[in-house]
Amino acid sequence: MTPLLVSKHLVGGAEDLGFWQALFAVGTILGGIALGVWGGFGNRIVTALLGLILLGTGTIIIGLAPANLLWLGLAANTFTGFVMPITNGSFGATLQGAIAADMQGRVFAFILSAATLVSPIGLMIAGPMADHFGIQTWFQVAGTVCALMGVAGFFIPDVMGMGNPSAASAPAGAGSAE
Repeated sequence: MTPLLVSKHLVGGAEDLGFWQALFAVGTILGGIALGVWGGFGNRIVTALLGLILLGTGTIIIGLAPANLLWLGLAANTFTGFVMPITNGSFGATLQGAIAADMQGRVFAFILSAATLVSPIGLMIAGPMADHFGIQTWFQVAGTVCALMGVAGFFIPDVMGMGNPSAASAPAGAGSAE
């Protein structure tokens, strides 16, 4: 969807798209470094959920960027790149703390497989929706849903309990007799 946003809405060319993707990558590297240095909040799920809210906010800003403000889209895109590893790294660490070590490979393989499966399905839905409502609207809706998922997570006790370091020291299934 990004190539369409840059070329159709922001009226950018191949160089602009390349710059867009390069800045996302720079943001991603910087976000990974920031998480590595900072480590996130004490409760990892708080870091992940705040990251999800910020990721959604950045995506909304990308969708709201007027056609004549390519720089705003570039800045929001770099910001989403920065927040992505903070969010994903924190979710990954949370899951590692909540899942028994002997099950982690299977669980992470399932998560990766499910994400790979839904990606083309998402594009099959996003394409016609963007054609009908506009590509900017798709980014706004996607960002809103992302941010709302982050907010909702704060109100689900089981989600909030996953990131508690003391709870994470005894992963689910650990010590169970089989």
